[in-house]
Amino acid sequence: MNGIKIDFQDEKLDISLDKKLERIKKIASDSSDLLINEVKISGIKTALICCEGMLSTSTVTELVLVPLTKLGNTESFDSAEGLLGHIDGSMLLSVDRPKADNYGDTVRLINSGFAVLVADGSGEALAFGVQGYSTRGI
Repeated sequence: MNGIKIDFQDEKLDISLDKKLERIKKIASDSSDLLINEVKISGIKTALICCEGMLSTSTVTELVLVPLTKLGNTESFDSAEGLLGHIDGSMLLSVDRPKADNYGDTVRLINSGFAVLVADGSGEALAFGVQGYSTRGI
């Protein structure tokens, strides 16, 4: 099938941010509901990924985006692992904070209304529970 790997459930996340984003877009069939916001934090390329209509915009802005953008002004990290480790261990961006290291779990979290942070140089994703949908059409 044109070299596209269909079974992604246990497929480990790529280290490269560009490859991760490309793979997630393919899995989501380039859905317009997939929102990808790329931003550099302390010089490290990252992306916050979410599904439109499945989260509270005000919650994700207040609890995730603002603290992450401020982090880039106050902290310096040598690696993506250091950045994600600091975010996971020292910042309380939401109460529900699962991690993922494969595409199956990552896509499941995105489709469940989590905002998922991935970084160039790391094979791990951090998720933040920011669900806030009143209804979702089927």
